Amino acid sequence: MKRRPPPPPRPERARAAQRVFVTVDRLVGNHEIRRDPYSTALPGVDGVIHAPFGSHPFASPGHYIHDYAHIREYLAASNRLLRESYGGAVSAYFDKWVRNPVSHWEYLQAIGIERLHSLEEGLHYDEAHGPPKEAL
Repeated sequence: MKRRPPPPPRPERARAAQRVFVTVDRLVGNHEIRRDPYSTALPGVDGVIHAPFGSHPFASPGHYIHDYAHIREYLAASNRLLRESYGGAVSAYFDKWVRNPVSHWEYLQAIGIERLHSLEEGLHYDEAHGPPKEAL
């Protein structure tokens, strides 16, 4: 299957910052860069940060699916704030998932390796039938 070219770069975004860094789920070797330079080019980028599952709880196409349970946890906390004006649920969510993990690796440990692997396995399901029932 031939890859389609990436969307055109948005240099105006990069010019708004003094330095630009990107996070990636996977680092690739020079052989892959040479084979398909258009899919690996990052114009205007000063550095690359390796952050596996860096899009979590959202999907990273070709790597893992959405973490529906995690997204539902966030939405439940947000809905409680909107409907009941109770910010404690949102604050607790942010304490657990944003403020308390001091590094990306601690965040991944809090999610759990089994859960992360289940998101990778979700790629094997037919997307036309939706996520597996256990993800709902």
